[in-house]
Amino acid sequence: MSPAVTLWIGSAAGVGAVLSRRRRILLAISSLFLCFGLTESGVLGYQQFFKPPEKKYSYETNAAPGWIADHGLVGYAF
Repeated sequence: MSPAVTLWIGSAAGVGAVLSRRRRILLAISSLFLCFGLTESGVLGYQQFFKPPEKKYSYETNAAPGWIADHGLVGYAF
């Protein structure tokens, strides 16, 4: 479910709690959906704007011969 739908359900349950006799149940549902919606929005925002770029490792090199020697663990050494 998208964060917008989750927040809309939580808001609708909150409005229903104000207008209904079963306030405890609807407030619990409203709080649950609002917490999930806000958490999901925060996670998606983090992933979109603040997540550090993934590092790309490469074992290929363009160095001149003589500068790179064979190494048993990583394949090369300086």
